[in-house]
Amino acid sequence: MFDLCESPTALSERLDHETVLSYCISKIGSFDHEIATKYGQQYGFFDVKGELTPAGSVLANFIGVFGEAELAELQQMKAKEGDVCFANAA
Repeated sequence: MFDLCESPTALSERLDHETVLSYCISKIGSFDHEIATKYGQQYGFFDVKGELTPAGSVLANFIGVFGEAELAELQQMKAKEGDVCFANAA
C-alpha cells in the first residue's frame, strides 16, 4: 500500500484535492461526493477524471493561505460589484 507520508508531494496533492472537495461540498450543501465533484468540474476545479486542475490548485492554495471566510468575502464583493454594474446598465 502507498503511504502518503513517505511522499510529501502526494500528500500535498491529496490535501489540496480534499480542500477543494470540501469547498464544493459546502457550496452544494450536501455530503454527496459525486455531486460535489460534478460541481467542481462545472467550475473548472476538477477535470473529467476528478483530478485537480490548475484552477483547483489555485483555489486550494488560496483557501490554505486565507481561509474560506476570505473567499466568501471576495465572492460577496464580486456579487455587489456585479449588482452595481447591472444597475448602471439599466
